Amino acid sequence: MSTVSLWTRRDPFAEFDNLVRQAFGPVVTRPAGFVPAAEVTRDGDDAVVRLELPGLDPEKDVTVEVDRDTLIVRGERRDERAEERDGRSLR
Repeated sequence: MSTVSLWTRRDPFAEFDNLVRQAFGPVVTRPAGFVPAAEVTRDGDDAVVRLELPGLDPEKDVTVEVDRDTLIVRGERRDERAEERDGRSLR
């Protein structure tokens, strides 16, 4: 006669560890808004950053700045179309 034991794959200690890590672990923040596709390459000591910004005019709609060794690129897409329908103006 043999003894059969049923073991579940659930480890209560691992579940508790995950719960504590989620509650008290480091907070991961994500940037707000749209995050464009980017390509970053090195050219000697320089970094070359190419961003995919469809519909934006880099001269008018995009600002680039460096703050404490962090590159900050901001853009705003403006819809400058105006349309009138049935006596109403859509902008």
